[in-house]
Amino acid sequence: MAAPIFGRTPTCLNCIRRLITTPASSPLASSSTTWTAAPISPFSFSRPQIRNKSKHHYDEGVIVRLLEDIPRYGRKDAIFRVDRGRMRNLWYPKNKAEYMTAQRFAELGLSRKDDVGEREHDFRAHEKAGEAVDEEPAPAPKMTAAEEAVSAYTLATLTRVSMQPERIHALLSTLIVPTLTFHRKPIPAPPAEPEAPPQRRSPLLAQHVLDIPTEAAKKQPEAQAIFGSVSTTDILLAVKSDLALDPEASRITLDARGIRFLGLEEDADRVKSLGSWEVEIAVPGASKFTPEVQFVRRTVEVLPAEDVE
Repeated sequence: MAAPIFGRTPTCLNCIRRLITTPASSPLASSSTTWTAAPISPFSFSRPQIRNKSKHHYDEGVIVRLLEDIPRYGRKDAIFRVDRGRMRNLWYPKNKAEYMTAQRFAELGLSRKDDVGEREHDFRAHEKAGEAVDEEPAPAPKMTAAEEAVSAYTLATLTRVSMQPERIHALLSTLIVPTLTFHRKPIPAPPAEPEAPPQRRSPLLAQHVLDIPTEAAKKQPEAQAIFGSVSTTDILLAVKSDLALDPEASRITLDARGIRFLGLEEDADRVKSLGSWEVEIAVPGASKFTPEVQFVRRTVEVLPAEDVE
């Protein structure tokens, strides 16, 4: 089948107007121009549009001279072209390079035609531009929460396998000090209420009636409150600092949930007043069938911070 005579019909209104009309200059008035309809040629619609080549000149950068070695660019005194933004914003403010103007070329006795080189991409390519080499090894990638849980479980499993509860109990009993001392600032106590005058009693009352303690005598002094508290986590940190002195004991995995205050409520995990308390530290891996190595008991003492010298 023969190819059609007409090409694709143009859809642009200006293109259609240009194809069907042509200017005709009048011989009587050279300054005026009239438009007359031109005969439509079978080849008019198939005539291609020709675009002229762009005459835009791309910016090749600015000529600079390096005042120090810059990785991936070149050595000191190297002359080449670089992006204007890099020179204006990074190198020139930090005195890493200078502009090579015509006057500067003349001062150095150089030629713009012969002495302008190229950038050295391979120069100290292992370094970052403008930064020194980091001699320290790269930090290990940060683990996710799941990976940290697996790592902690693996470490705890290895510790339990390699160390028996009897050995852990012996290390805890030896390395943990008998009294764990903490210092906290006490809360000033409110002013004491004035004592009520003694009641006058009849001499006819029996002696045992006079010996009955009053309500004021029955009232016991309350423990002085402190700012903050001493929790099982604080005790755990103090215990770990003692165990860190021994390479074997530092592998023992303890948990704040395994520390309990004796004489307080079951779920009490902190104290908020001055005084002394006895705590019980559970031995990892020990069971109730071996009560002699199941716990290690120590005394926790909370003192006022003003007494610290």
